[in-house]
Amino acid sequence: MSEHIERAPHVPPFVTFVTSAVPMVFDNSLSYYEALCALWKWLQDDVVNVINNNATVTEEYIDLTNEYTQKFIELKNYVDTYFDNLDVQEEINHKLDEMAEDGTLTRLLADYLQTQIIYDTTLEMIADADHLVDGIRVETLGYRAVNDNGAAFFVIKNTGTANGYSVIDLENGLYAHMVYVNDFVTPEMFGAYGDGLQAHNDSDAIQFAVRSGKVVEFSPDKTYMCYGIVIDTPATLHGNGCTLKRPDLQDEPYNMTVTQTEKINTLKAHEDCIIDGFTLDNNCFSYWQVSDGHTQGRSAAIEVWNSSKKIKVEISNCTCKNSAGDGIWIIQQSDVQITNFRSIDCFRGGVTIVGYSDVNISNWYSRADTVGMLEGLNTEMAGDASGDSMHLNVSNFITNGQVKVQVPSGGYCNMDNVIQLTLKTPTDRGWTFAALSGVMNVTNSVLRTGVPGNAQTLLNGNATISISNSTILGTTGYPVFNFLADAPNNGMKKLLVKDCIIKGDNCINLGVNEVDIEFDGCDIEVTGQMVGNRGNTAPQPRNMIISNCKIKFGDRLFNTNKVADVTWSEGVNYRLSNLDLTGNAGSDIQISGTGATIWFNNLIMNGAQKLTLGGGANPKFYGQGRIITVATASDLNFRGWVAGDDIAIALDTGTRYRYTSGTTWTALS
Repeated sequence: MSEHIERAPHVPPFVTFVTSAVPMVFDNSLSYYEALCALWKWLQDDVVNVINNNATVTEEYIDLTNEYTQKFIELKNYVDTYFDNLDVQEEINHKLDEMAEDGTLTRLLADYLQTQIIYDTTLEMIADADHLVDGIRVETLGYRAVNDNGAAFFVIKNTGTANGYSVIDLENGLYAHMVYVNDFVTPEMFGAYGDGLQAHNDSDAIQFAVRSGKVVEFSPDKTYMCYGIVIDTPATLHGNGCTLKRPDLQDEPYNMTVTQTEKINTLKAHEDCIIDGFTLDNNCFSYWQVSDGHTQGRSAAIEVWNSSKKIKVEISNCTCKNSAGDGIWIIQQSDVQITNFRSIDCFRGGVTIVGYSDVNISNWYSRADTVGMLEGLNTEMAGDASGDSMHLNVSNFITNGQVKVQVPSGGYCNMDNVIQLTLKTPTDRGWTFAALSGVMNVTNSVLRTGVPGNAQTLLNGNATISISNSTILGTTGYPVFNFLADAPNNGMKKLLVKDCIIKGDNCINLGVNEVDIEFDGCDIEVTGQMVGNRGNTAPQPRNMIISNCKIKFGDRLFNTNKVADVTWSEGVNYRLSNLDLTGNAGSDIQISGTGATIWFNNLIMNGAQKLTLGGGANPKFYGQGRIITVATASDLNFRGWVAGDDIAIALDTGTRYRYTSGTTWTALS
């Protein structure tokens, strides 16, 4: 229905309309017939008496007699004709409810009543002490000026509780009650300025508009100074390109400190809502500095959460900028859809997720212009006691800031076409997949490894990370994949990297046990080592599977000999197959520890590759076709293999060679 009417439980919509929409109090227990009779009596007696007894009003403002006589006849004929054609009382009751809910009755009565007096502005109406009487209807053409988007309808009553917005006390002691004739309201109807001036705080006016129960239509290109707007009833907010800007809260009339602004948000979405078409300017940089750290971490432009039920929030076509906190902060209990969003200079992240929600993000552009801003995507997820978990889907996300994702137990994250542009500063964190115990899939993306604040990649618990068809770029001096040291051994952990391009310093720095690492179909080029360690007690994986890859490394393929005499767990394997290692002349494959099981198959080399066994290692070689291919027989001068195994072929002779000892290889007949 068009007019906002709070309906008591089990009271029919038409009865509610009659008892609430006209300036007279009826009993909610009225039947349909009694309510209809009451409505006719009010129209025929009270309204006609108001008009007849206020000749001065009607003569001064508008000639009502002919117009309203015709309107009355039109309304009566409409209803009489319609109901004459209905055969069943139930159909009559149903139609009355339908007319009450879809706004037909409101519009018909509005046409009949609302132009008894027309004012240029709401302010003019408030000041008129001579012509307003109980029961009359009023139209205003603006709030402060004609056509300022504040036009509204009111009914004048001798009772009411004034709030200055939807119920206004007049200078003659009466009250103007706003009537919602249309399906939408504007902030200007409640007195909002929208002029962007520090002294004009539009927060309360917007709050009343939001709680009206109607769609809120903001004026294009206006700037509303506001903060702390709470969406605690279902609402739809259309920004139409306007700006919601926080005032300078450190200045008059607010006089807040940085600490006092810590949990202030522009919009607090605590109920089902749609938010579309806004620029949200948090306006923090005039008094907040990056050096303040996370003091403002909870001062997001939009806060989303509900502690008692799951809510649905749709955010689209918005921009957030200049935020000391986040762009969007999703706490818990939310089904959130975010599309076509831009965030610029949001300290902790363009979007931060810290609770148990289902979040879908598509078409997000995130940019950090100020040094020290993290921007990007930041999740700190954890499942709750009932087993609810985070489900995150991200597509078409572009940023020059961080991508930090944590997945809880039972949760999942799917990311497609996540593009990290060149990072803002050399010390940026880049991407961090940390504290994972769920499932994460990354496809068709460009990830940039920055300087890790803690771990670049950590699999913890029953976790799986899969990265495919992507480009992963490292920062000079830091590994592309950096596993945190001494992670708890509490379940299967797996990293799968498939069909990716990888460039950087070391490819992998091991610092975790009991993990499966698999590279398949990748083109890897690193200036250091394919696999190194971080000097931890036992930096060996459970299984290292590298297949169908082209690998170019500057130092060693594997370097684990910094740790002396490591004892491998039963079943630990290095599986190397179908690897193109050309271009790595003179490099070493170094393995440390006892009990390692190493499987070689079809390694293509064009230079002397040396297998170095450290810490008393005694690896076992097994599998079919353990073949190393070298360019010429003269390249067969490297040591460290197992005597008696035919594991080398020289391409120039096509001859198979068996390792004898030292650097000696013997051709097989």
